[in-house]
Amino acid sequence: MFIQSTSRSEPFIFLKFIKKKEDGSWEKLSIREGKTVKCGLEEIIMILEVLKKEIKSWSTIHRFREDKTQISINWEGEDKIWFNVGEYPKMLKFSQIEILRLLLNHILEEKIECSTISKPSKNVEIESTLPDITNNNGDEQEKRNFAIVEEIDIGDKVKKIDGIIAGEPKKFCS
Repeated sequence: MFIQSTSRSEPFIFLKFIKKKEDGSWEKLSIREGKTVKCGLEEIIMILEVLKKEIKSWSTIHRFREDKTQISINWEGEDKIWFNVGEYPKMLKFSQIEILRLLLNHILEEKIECSTISKPSKNVEIESTLPDITNNNGDEQEKRNFAIVEEIDIGDKVKKIDGIIAGEPKKFCS
């Protein structure tokens, strides 16, 4: 079982499975052997729910072109999980389950942060309309602690929300 994430800005991962052939050699993903399925954010969450024992099992059917693949994840006892992806079963023991849970949690956090932000078109220039506020020293201009008002249309009413932006977190996504 392999996990591949092509980019933190793409809202999906690939789960890849291979098995031994009759001659004792392993299938090769590079020559289209094995099984690969693409899992979106919602599927990652469901896998995590099983890994955290919030639910005992989960299954779905993946469709890619004409190909349908049954995916199921089931607990066996207290310390083993079976991943079944088509004809590719994989049993994980406690330590492997914990590593996978931590890895998928990390990937999910990055994917949510980096793949769900809107990216402006490269042809669009963004002009800042933020007010310049002089810092305490009076020698630098900063754009922080500025008030914002947002209007939200909720049916027949418009609600105004007042707020202030005190700072901006460091961006790690590219």
